Amino acid sequence: MCVFDNLIVRDDIEQAFCNAIRKGLDSNKYMYMHSTRWFDYFKHIDTRGYTKYFNLFGGIKNNLITMKEHRSKSLV
Repeated sequence: MCVFDNLIVRDDIEQAFCNAIRKGLDSNKYMYMHSTRWFDYFKHIDTRGYTKYFNLFGGIKNNLITMKEHRSKSLV
């Protein structure tokens, strides 16, 4: 088991960016990192500081996959 197995990544990160941009994210200065059931996390490209935005899924797992599933898909 890996410490990252419980993190979630979106199949379509564009949704995470659109949601965060509506809430004030400067998409030119941040990169998407991961999601949890309730938040999307972004890292500033210069300061490496994290920021989070409440996501639209509200805990629903549609279109979200765990890091373990993501790694499995990447290896295929």
